[in-house]
Amino acid sequence: MAISAKASSSKGLTPAAAVRGRGPIMMVAINGIILTIATYLLINMFVVQTLENDRNLLQQEVTQTIDNRVTEVEADFNLLTMLLSVGVDQSRIAAELSARALSRDALPFSLVLWFPNTNLYQHEGERIYPQSSTHEINVGDVLTEIRTGYAAIPASERERIVAIPLIASVAPQQDHVNTPGKILRQSYKAVALLHPLNKPDGTTGMLLSILPMRYLMDAGWLSQRDYVDRVRLVHNLSRDVLLDTYRIRMIGEPEQQIKFRPEDSFQADLRGWASFLLVQFITNDSRKSTLLEAMPYAIIFFGLLITGFGALYVRNNQRQSLKLASMNRTLALKNMELNSQVSERERLNHALRKNERENRAIIDAVSDIIFEVDMSGNFLFLNDSWHKITGFDAATSLGHNLFDLLLERDQASQKTEFEYLVKGVKAAYRFITRLKTAAGAYRTVEVAFSMLRMDESKNLRVVGTITDVEERRRAEAALLEAERQYRTIWENVASGIYQATLEGQMLTANPALARIFGYDSPDAMLSDVNNMHRQLYGSLKDRQTMIRDLMLTGQVRNAEVEGVRRDKSRFWLIETARVVKDEDGNILYLEGSIDDITQRKEAEAKLREAMLQSDLANRSKTEFLANMSHELRTPLNAIIGFSEIIRDEVFGKLQQRQYWEYAKDIHDSGKSLLAIINTILDVSKIETGERQLNEQLVDIRQLVIGVVDLVTPKAEQNQQPIAINIPDGLPGLVCEELAAKQILVNLMSNAIKFTPAGGRITISAEVGSTGEMRLSVTDTGMGLDEEEMNRVMAPFGHAESHFTRDSSGAGLGLTLVNSLMRLHGGRFEMFSQKGVGTTAAVVFPASRARKN
Repeated sequence: MAISAKASSSKGLTPAAAVRGRGPIMMVAINGIILTIATYLLINMFVVQTLENDRNLLQQEVTQTIDNRVTEVEADFNLLTMLLSVGVDQSRIAAELSARALSRDALPFSLVLWFPNTNLYQHEGERIYPQSSTHEINVGDVLTEIRTGYAAIPASERERIVAIPLIASVAPQQDHVNTPGKILRQSYKAVALLHPLNKPDGTTGMLLSILPMRYLMDAGWLSQRDYVDRVRLVHNLSRDVLLDTYRIRMIGEPEQQIKFRPEDSFQADLRGWASFLLVQFITNDSRKSTLLEAMPYAIIFFGLLITGFGALYVRNNQRQSLKLASMNRTLALKNMELNSQVSERERLNHALRKNERENRAIIDAVSDIIFEVDMSGNFLFLNDSWHKITGFDAATSLGHNLFDLLLERDQASQKTEFEYLVKGVKAAYRFITRLKTAAGAYRTVEVAFSMLRMDESKNLRVVGTITDVEERRRAEAALLEAERQYRTIWENVASGIYQATLEGQMLTANPALARIFGYDSPDAMLSDVNNMHRQLYGSLKDRQTMIRDLMLTGQVRNAEVEGVRRDKSRFWLIETARVVKDEDGNILYLEGSIDDITQRKEAEAKLREAMLQSDLANRSKTEFLANMSHELRTPLNAIIGFSEIIRDEVFGKLQQRQYWEYAKDIHDSGKSLLAIINTILDVSKIETGERQLNEQLVDIRQLVIGVVDLVTPKAEQNQQPIAINIPDGLPGLVCEELAAKQILVNLMSNAIKFTPAGGRITISAEVGSTGEMRLSVTDTGMGLDEEEMNRVMAPFGHAESHFTRDSSGAGLGLTLVNSLMRLHGGRFEMFSQKGVGTTAAVVFPASRARKN
């Protein structure tokens, strides 16, 4: 104890601490021993059960093999007894047995004899199979042994098949080579099978068959099973060995080395005559069984070994723990320092992660694709713009090759350029190509390889961007097309277009401008004209006035001035110009278009002259008609007056009635002619401006009723009902009542004249959405086509119709209506459809519709 305490003290342990230190060691040792014993018992049970199972399986296999052969023997024996019992000739029986032997490569029976009257003692038996006398069995010796064995069988058991083992008579031995260096040796006996039998002819006898025991278990069965070394069939009573098949591993190996143990024998559950057999076998799974049997002991060995190592480990661990305790105190201080460093590092890591997230958010927010690829072009990194542009998911696209997504014709060339970049032969570069999208289409992109960098594993990476230029490409194509169209317009437009400085220096000119001013080309004009204000315009003062207006308003439209061609000839031009300024309001240049209007000016002058002449002629015509009308009215009044005296018989009755009729016709014709002359005078007054309106506020309903009362007698005569459609609350109309009545009477008269008997005439009034007053007359007459409408609207125009009752009228009614409406500031409209009817309407302006 003193030594232990001293040793403990020398190591820095007190006795109490040393005792406490041995406790864990004891616990490890006890637990290890208990666990080892428990494991040993479990493994031992497993080994015993495994060996027992293997043994049972082998017994089942051997029993099944022998049982199958016993079944075959019984089948063959039953065939013999059946053939004999039905009286089949013995030669045919032999032939049948030989055929069966050929079909199965073997026959169980070596010899088949028939003994009449069941006499084994006084008869040698009739040979059935084989028919030749050459065979391996001595019949005499066999019969002697059979008779001896048969005498020992009780009479009660002789009525069924009796099996008699032949121990002395048949005992051959043979070797079979299985594999090189291994020989199978087999020695076997035979068994005699005797069965009493009655033939059809009434004779009785006994059938004897000799069965070699090798048929039940031949050497071929053992040669196919390397895990069995020896199989024997033993008589369970006499213990005589009837069959012994075993394997000799080395030539000349003593047979006594293969020993049978009692547990190697078992009673096979065989049927009928084979129930006397006992089966013995020896397996060669000694390595397996030895290994399994040695396993529990190995478990004990290793368990104890591990327990010892565990105890030593605990002991060493306790010693180390004491050293660690002092080290822990030192490390505690270091740990506090490390904790503060870790906290600082966590803060830095948090800031780093935050910066990474922000950087990633910025990278993902970039509209261009930012990528990293390895030296083969496989994607290592992609931002979110990859999905926006291509439709592919960025995560699933990693590992795919960039060049496989390019247009097929660009893949080989761009791979070569990329290899030059990786090898350092080529600097950073960019190119335009088309990139495949998830939809299967291609988008035009610009790929830029920007830099090479090395990652943490010293692997080179290539960083680049992909810019979607599809819209830009389309915009450029559209711009080119617009430029082409603009160029086409610039070169082919009929108007001259120019750009010039404020001082008059021409900047651009199109071909039309050069052609207008007599130059061969725009270039010739630009080189020849130094100051367009002085050289291209006939009046510098007019040009300066235009420039001043441009400075004030920024543009001048349709300014007509005189221009000067290259050959100094003058012409009229019309110009539209504007001032072009920059974003700061500074004047950049003047821009304008010029058209040659010389022909138009000449045409306008001719037109004005023609209009003047036309006005003079029209005025002369009007004055002539007015004068003629005045001159005609004086004699007409006399004619009408005197004819009226005669018609009215003022001076007495006329003796001849025919004169009265003549006077009446003269009066009516004079009145009609006077009405025509009055109409011509009215139209003439309106055209010459002499007609003045006597306006007043007229009630529309009263006006219409008054007109209808005037034309009703004529309408009733033609059986034409007149409908009035005037809504309540209609405003009054500011007009000349006489003129309004004259307008409506003319329209109603035309409707009555050109509507068949039984037709319908409607006069209506309404105020439109714009406040205009509309008066319309609608009939169901013959209607007019476009040509007829143009004719009736012209002065003195007539519409031909079989509905016309008379030929009176000068064709000035609608002309007068149109003239009176223009005088009121309104308009006359007519709508007609052939065979349907006509609507004639007069529209007064909204300013004339007023409340009463």
